[in-house]
Amino acid sequence: EGDIFIQHVDNEGNRLMDNDGVALARIDGRHLSINMCTDSLGGVYVAWQDKRNFLDDDIYGTHVSSDHQVVALASGIAIIEMNGTQGAKSLEYAGNNEATIIWSDTRSGSGNDIYCQKLNMDMDKIFADDGLAVAVTSDLETTPRTTYMTNDTSFIIWQSGTENTDIFYNLLTSTGLVFTDAVQLCNFDSPKVSPRVKRNSLGDIFIQWIDYRSDPTEGNHYFQRITDSGGIVWDDNGVQLDPSGDDHHARFSAGSSGEVFVYWERGTFPNVDIMYQKIESDGTLLLDDALFISDATGYQSMPNVLVDDGNGAFVVFSDQGNGSIDLKVQKTDGSTANFDTNGLIAMPGLDGDIEYTKPMYSGGDVILTWIDARDGKKVFGRTLDGSGPDPGLQNGLMLTEFDSYTFQLENEPVTLLAHDFLFTAAFDASSGAKLVRINKFDLEYQMQWPSGGQIVYQGPADQRKVHLFETPDGIGVVWSEIRDEIDFDLFYQRYDLDGLPQLDSAGVTLMDGSWVDNYVEGIYSTPDGDFILVWVDDIWGAGSLKYQKFTLAGQIADSWPSDGYTLSSTGDPEKLSGSISASADGILVAWEEFYNFNKNIKANIIHWDGSLQWTGGLLLTTAENDQINLELAVDELSQTAFVVWEDFQNGNDLDIVGQFLDLSNNSLYGDNIFICDNDLYQQSPAVRRVNEGYYLIVWEDERGFENEDPVLAGGLDIYAQVAHYADGLKYSTAGVILCQEYHDQKKPQISLLYTDGSEIDNKWFVHWEDMRSSGKADLVNLYGQAIQVADAMTADPSSLMPDQYYIGNAYPNPFNGTVKIDIAIPSLQPVDIAIFNMLGQIVYQEKLLPLSQGVHSFTWNGKDLLQQDVSSGLYLINVTAGEFQSIRKITYIK
Repeated sequence: EGDIFIQHVDNEGNRLMDNDGVALARIDGRHLSINMCTDSLGGVYVAWQDKRNFLDDDIYGTHVSSDHQVVALASGIAIIEMNGTQGAKSLEYAGNNEATIIWSDTRSGSGNDIYCQKLNMDMDKIFADDGLAVAVTSDLETTPRTTYMTNDTSFIIWQSGTENTDIFYNLLTSTGLVFTDAVQLCNFDSPKVSPRVKRNSLGDIFIQWIDYRSDPTEGNHYFQRITDSGGIVWDDNGVQLDPSGDDHHARFSAGSSGEVFVYWERGTFPNVDIMYQKIESDGTLLLDDALFISDATGYQSMPNVLVDDGNGAFVVFSDQGNGSIDLKVQKTDGSTANFDTNGLIAMPGLDGDIEYTKPMYSGGDVILTWIDARDGKKVFGRTLDGSGPDPGLQNGLMLTEFDSYTFQLENEPVTLLAHDFLFTAAFDASSGAKLVRINKFDLEYQMQWPSGGQIVYQGPADQRKVHLFETPDGIGVVWSEIRDEIDFDLFYQRYDLDGLPQLDSAGVTLMDGSWVDNYVEGIYSTPDGDFILVWVDDIWGAGSLKYQKFTLAGQIADSWPSDGYTLSSTGDPEKLSGSISASADGILVAWEEFYNFNKNIKANIIHWDGSLQWTGGLLLTTAENDQINLELAVDELSQTAFVVWEDFQNGNDLDIVGQFLDLSNNSLYGDNIFICDNDLYQQSPAVRRVNEGYYLIVWEDERGFENEDPVLAGGLDIYAQVAHYADGLKYSTAGVILCQEYHDQKKPQISLLYTDGSEIDNKWFVHWEDMRSSGKADLVNLYGQAIQVADAMTADPSSLMPDQYYIGNAYPNPFNGTVKIDIAIPSLQPVDIAIFNMLGQIVYQEKLLPLSQGVHSFTWNGKDLLQQDVSSGLYLINVTAGEFQSIRKITYIK
């Protein structure tokens, strides 16, 4: 539920304790919110919130010496264990190798009070066992802070009141509180909140707070200096940091001469700068106008300060001007900044959020591309095969050198595998206009076209909604552009494999609307070498879907009307998904449109001669409320298709619903099928055909918010289901958990990962955007899971179907290539396979989704999750299914 561990790292980055850390609290119940301080001898005091009584928060702690001796190892000592909650604590060194801890306490049952304690290195308490009362009043006492002054004296401060809050302080020694009555920090009649406290090397105390006297909404930062005897030094009303009043999230550090170096944020998101001011020892401001530490374009934030005694101060801050978080540093000395304008980059690309992922399968490999924000917004790529990711491309490889402009639905990057090359298209806004730039890479991600690729048309007008498709001698590109400064029209260009345009340099106009925007929805190559373009005439609330056949030269095909055919002109149709189908003799398409005042799903087949299978389209559902965000897949062997969508028919939450189509007679196959109808939200479905008649569906699921494990609670998880057109769902309507982790896992996609042509051993790769690494700010990474959706192996007719789970012996064993193990599966439920080394670490894992009872086979090639060869030695194969678990030992010999 959250235990407390510690590690000691030297100044070379070496771990000095056990590699897995040492447990300070490994007791049932949740332990969280860690505070630490030095003991001045190389050891530390540690304190944390503790819920081992399962009722409310207490405070536990321990002392760890410089040679790593721990008081009450793996348990800790109760610093305060009372009725009510003890929390919001502050822990600091107190002199004489002791520590002071101060906390907020609700033991009275009528509000928050403030208590404190002093501790020695044996974790003995200096004051009474239940703590020393600092502020026990009828008001609300909160936000306690402490810091060391000199000798045996600590400074303690807190916030008092509910609406017109004030701030009080006192001094603390081993004999108790110095002042009988707490001292009011500022007499000015205004609310004051959030005190922060620092000391300088001489023991003077400096306090920062937010004061609402001038700005009753946002407040302003004020400062005060306190002597080592507790006297106020500067103006009784405090010193205002920024007379202009535009100051947020200030951080400061104190110099040895009584001065304070302050850094803060100025501006409104997303245009925020970092400012600097020095408050002199007499409380005057050094600068008439604050100094810009960074006024770069975009968002700079979270300054952190460290004084360089006698030589100014260093500030470290976050800079997101290029779309990613760069860690920057600046040094100030008096009134000037010493380093480069806007600071030096200490570490680039700390976040690297990913978006717009695209998997493509090619000859045994998955080519995975995405937009990565670790250094601006660039297109990245990485290769995986059935053994895992390419170890030479840890965290992917940057493909494009320019910053990509992205905007959902309008300026999204696209990629295409064609002619054994990877083609990319992204939007370059460096010239002012948002222009499509395309490039070509080999499958080792080496750039093939010079000068960073090609702009499809260099002009002053914005371009949108680009699509790529394969042609016999290269690729075709279709995009929308507002070239006439009135509306977005459709343009087309064709490139050979050397990157040379094959049409006019301005491209060919495919569709020139009149006061209507045209955006491509899909491009489908025809059997005779031409292509059919489906687009939307985007009129607000009254759009239509149309399609037209063009030659590769961009001319309208013979016998096709000049303005194309209409696919749908009712209900403002949009968000089309389509797939070429031999069974349907054309293109199966599905889309959203309004029907009876709600969004519904329709489908049709565009035959190669331009005719439609169903006049007005085929309505896939008549359910109430909205049905949105559809996906479709086609299986030629069973001559079926499956369309899935998010469904709001219950009026409370979104479920995942689907409809099978029979392409042998062009009709619906049965009724709508509920893939998952859990009480919470299910959304973002993806579907792939995985075996004859079988479809794998994955989605993001809100059940993560109900997880009883606090480490995993509070986000979206990834679930899966397998459906057959005749047999229905293979697993319970709850679905199968693919990933259940902290925070959000969302937007799953599916790709083929491995095939030997027989389908029985096919592996599939499900990947998603994952936020488990989020901390103070959200961080989106890319995670994935290998899945095998398989039938049982062909068995001897005399063999019986298994009536219980069983794992056969691994063979060969020992092995130096691949090892195989047979698993008898008596019922349809997921099987998790994990391989551990002898340290208990997972080196490989896979999920098996059986389609039938019987004996299934699992094979491992001696590589870990990053496709690195594991070392020779003993390993454990752990197989779990429901309550069943079994382990086999295997030996790997290189």
